[in-house]
Amino acid sequence: YIRLENTKRQEGENVVYRWEARNVPKRIYEPMLPPIENRKTCLFLSTFKSWKEVAGFFGKILKEPPLYEDVKGFKGETPDHLYVNFMKHFTIYPIDFFHTALTLQAPETTLKKGYGSPMDLALLFYGILKKKGFVPRFLVMNSGGVMLGEFKEMPLPFLFDDAIVRCKGSDYAFYAKDLPPGFTGLEGR
Repeated sequence: YIRLENTKRQEGENVVYRWEARNVPKRIYEPMLPPIENRKTCLFLSTFKSWKEVAGFFGKILKEPPLYEDVKGFKGETPDHLYVNFMKHFTIYPIDFFHTALTLQAPETTLKKGYGSPMDLALLFYGILKKKGFVPRFLVMNSGGVMLGEFKEMPLPFLFDDAIVRCKGSDYAFYAKDLPPGFTGLEGR
């Protein structure tokens, strides 16, 4: 078992915190290893007073990616119809960002390439709905379904690994091609 000990001591005007871990198993580097903040042996330290403050910080710096391309090619009067047509045009790469060091594509890139991760497709579909005059919400989650919330309210955006787009009371997921429109994410939960 990993043993974690911490101490706190005053050094003049500073307070010094120290954490020491013992019996930590050796990690072997792998090319697709997740970033350090997503590994079990990572400790986060912060001057933020609450998770809400952390979410506010990320909400200010992580801006919604714009979609400049014309989306007239995506036919449909409702989000359901748009989703069906959208899913016919794109190839899904089932990449989960929590377990890799890969990054998101801009919606423009996904549109041009014709493929992307579930997160890439969710960002693009969100942008298309906005361009068509709908008011969608971009919700992110982790695979355990523990966290689900709007992107701008997530305390640690790098902990998410999937997304759904919510519009007019329906959820649209992008982890499989054969999902019916309006089906929820989290594999039906």
